[in-house]
Amino acid sequence: MTKNKSNALSKLLTGFIIIIGVGIYINSVLKDWDVEQDLGSNYILCADGEILYLSDDEKPVEYVIPFGTARYGFDERWIVVETKTRLGFHQTLSQDTITGEVYDYWIIDKSIPVDINAPSTFEDIYYQDNAYSIVRKSLIGPLDSLGYKKEINKRSIKVIWHEKK
Repeated sequence: MTKNKSNALSKLLTGFIIIIGVGIYINSVLKDWDVEQDLGSNYILCADGEILYLSDDEKPVEYVIPFGTARYGFDERWIVVETKTRLGFHQTLSQDTITGEVYDYWIIDKSIPVDINAPSTFEDIYYQDNAYSIVRKSLIGPLDSLGYKKEINKRSIKVIWHEKK
């Protein structure tokens, strides 16, 4: 009888350990389920194409580029992004209204500190009838392909492009 009790207890303990192990694994996977790439200096690329800034002090995430990342590249100082906007309304600046499919280029200077408490850090951006308050202080863009080439040459930016998965 003690052998059966011992056997049942070991099976119960083994099952419990397996359940805890699976739970820990699932939690670690789900914790970062939407992070596709850590771009360094608290910038991340999410699976849905947003680039966000995560502050170190538990404050909410802030949008840097809230839509459409098609390609990106980064190094210790720079992040470069190509966005492809879908059909529909696209407005990045008050004088910039475009319809159809558009490619824009963006450069993020990670060496510029992001002060999320300063209102001057942010600027509103509009995309498909949604308004986003984005981190603007370290962001250059939107640029067309010629403007982008001019800026990366001027700043000696050399990063390798990666297709967004």
